Amino acid sequence: GLRLVTGALLSVLATGERKTIRATTATIGIRGTGVYVESYPQKSYVCTCYGEVEIVPVDDPGAAEVVKTTCAWASVM
Repeated sequence: GLRLVTGALLSVLATGERKTIRATTATIGIRGTGVYVESYPQKSYVCTCYGEVEIVPVDDPGAAEVVKTTCAWASVM
C-alpha cells in the first residue's frame, strides 16, 4: 500500500489489481480503476473513473462505502 500524508495522487491500476492508499481521514481500497486522491489534515477527497473502490473513514470504519463505477466512452467526429 501507500500512505498519502498530504497532497494529491493520480493512479491507474490494471483490471484485477488491488492496492490500498491510506490518506489522513480515510483508507481507500482500489480494485482495477483509475483514482485521484487528495489528502489534507482534516479531510480527504477521492474521485474514481471506473472499477471499484472501498472508502473506509479512519474515525468510523463502520461507515465504509463501496463505490462501483463504469465509464462510457464516446467518439465525436
